[in-house]
Amino acid sequence: MLNDRQQEVVESTNATIITLAGPGSGKTRVLTERINYLIENGVNPYSILAVTFTNKAAREMRDRLEHRDKRGVTVSTFHSFGVTIMKSLMGFFAERSHSLMLSPELKNVLPRPNANDKFTIYDSDEQKLLLKDVIRSLNLDADVYDYRVYGAFISNQKNKGILPKQCLSEDEVLLPKAALIYNFYQARLLAQNAVDFDDLILLPLVIFSYYPKTIEPFRERYKYLFVDEFQDTNDTQYGLTILLAKGNNLMVVGDEDQSIYEFRHANFRNVGNLMKDRPDHHLILLEQNYRSSKPIVELANNLITQNTERVSKSLWTANEVMGRVEMLPCYDEIDEASQISLKIKRAGINWKDVAVLMRTNAQSRAIETAFIQNRIPYNLLRGTSFYDRKEIMAVIAYLKVIYNGDVQAFKRIANVPKRALGDVALNAIIPQLEGDVLTQLTLWYNGQLKLDIPNRYVNSLKNLSKELIGFREFVVADGSVYGLIEKIIAYLKPHFAKEDNPEDRFENMLELLTVTKNLMVNEGESALAEFLEQTALVSVADGIDDENRVTIATIHAAKGLEWAMVFVAGAEVGLMPHFNCENIEEERRLCYVALTRAKTNLYVSWTEHRMLYGHTRPSGQTPFLKGL
Repeated sequence: MLNDRQQEVVESTNATIITLAGPGSGKTRVLTERINYLIENGVNPYSILAVTFTNKAAREMRDRLEHRDKRGVTVSTFHSFGVTIMKSLMGFFAERSHSLMLSPELKNVLPRPNANDKFTIYDSDEQKLLLKDVIRSLNLDADVYDYRVYGAFISNQKNKGILPKQCLSEDEVLLPKAALIYNFYQARLLAQNAVDFDDLILLPLVIFSYYPKTIEPFRERYKYLFVDEFQDTNDTQYGLTILLAKGNNLMVVGDEDQSIYEFRHANFRNVGNLMKDRPDHHLILLEQNYRSSKPIVELANNLITQNTERVSKSLWTANEVMGRVEMLPCYDEIDEASQISLKIKRAGINWKDVAVLMRTNAQSRAIETAFIQNRIPYNLLRGTSFYDRKEIMAVIAYLKVIYNGDVQAFKRIANVPKRALGDVALNAIIPQLEGDVLTQLTLWYNGQLKLDIPNRYVNSLKNLSKELIGFREFVVADGSVYGLIEKIIAYLKPHFAKEDNPEDRFENMLELLTVTKNLMVNEGESALAEFLEQTALVSVADGIDDENRVTIATIHAAKGLEWAMVFVAGAEVGLMPHFNCENIEEERRLCYVALTRAKTNLYVSWTEHRMLYGHTRPSGQTPFLKGL
């Protein structure tokens, strides 16, 4: 049963609907109910596109629709949809990429793009390796030109929609050689038929902006566009949304009070920007909270109304469940962890219904120690992602080399297993290989291409080439990605048997076969491409496990989740707001998100003194909550 405001969203006939939905107000349900309503009133599901930010949210929305037999709707993350666009336009883009993206002044010195409709998606580690290569190739001192600083700069530029050729002279003043490094980095990506994660949004926006006819098939198909978590969009995602929705129906759902990802380039002002760009919009506020008890809602509401950059709305609840809010002043982080442990043990509820939320990862040490001492099982909502594990990265890198001879992937696996092809060897070999590395090595191996390979590396390179050629021939002949991965795992097993935790590593590689079964719908080269795309788009932690454990998480990681009992630890000066913060209102929004994760009981703790990063500092209660 929908409330009146929710029903208004579902049945609105306006071409532009802006729904600002407070925490626990049922926004996902409303969005899927509207899609369901449109289909039942004659709209073709094929013409509906729903975009969100995480794979988990996309799966949840898709499952809700399929449960009601509403198949055919495209439900995707922004980046997955970017892949869809680039798969149809990569060949078109590749032919024009140099003039579209790169500085004309550097035309004669930049690597030439590889006009090919295949592409691979570089993960953060491959981006890092490429950026290091670029800095080294420009004969720049790596200690002065820190790849991390320039990587952050490039990502920031891309998320603002600024191309390498558009870098301004003031960028060079703030960050020497910034434009040069950005241009060479992008040129190397293009030459290697690769894109980074930011490109999956930027490149479609560039193509559509410079060649408007390319967007027409997408506009013609998707007459109804839905965007979830709209407050988290960055400038390029906003630009892509506006272009796709031109002349079509658009509904966005979000809440600028829960915008906490400015460090990822999110721009909560996009809510206001949309109001200006689509002045005919219908604004609907969802203010009824179905999640939290009244004391929690009242505290959260009193907190967030102190912010000024927001659309005015007032959260309320009819929830009659008795709940409580309790403040826990503590002497130091050890006392805080002890008090939290004692409260949890006395509560008498399932461990999995409890969470401890923190501003920073570093706060977890004292809490984990106390939980271990008190025999409280816990799950840390962070850590090494499955796809970031060494053995999984190796298998994926082999697949990338087999698929299109990716040079960064080749560097990763050249010495896995160890075969005397380290950095020195690669520095002698790589510059001679252009485009598809495996195709070049195949020609060399068969005596059809001459390469100047130092004698001490020839046998090792021949052995590696033989293995890679065999793998590629297998997938061409057999077409089974599952079988290919089995072969690669068997090949790598002796290598990882010598590493720490060999059984775990082998089991992780076998789990990749499960992933393959879940993802594959085709066979052959197209299936390998699809598999690589899907694994590149998997988010780091789409959820928590179902075991009966207390959750320890940062507030950022906890957004979208809920628990019966929540502890907000470290609600104090220096952490909330953080001593490095640049936006006090975002810090207050972060506190608001933390409070509204609780359903029944909320405990907010702070210390008078805290040892963090090896130093003890005076702290005290956060000013955000004083007087509330």
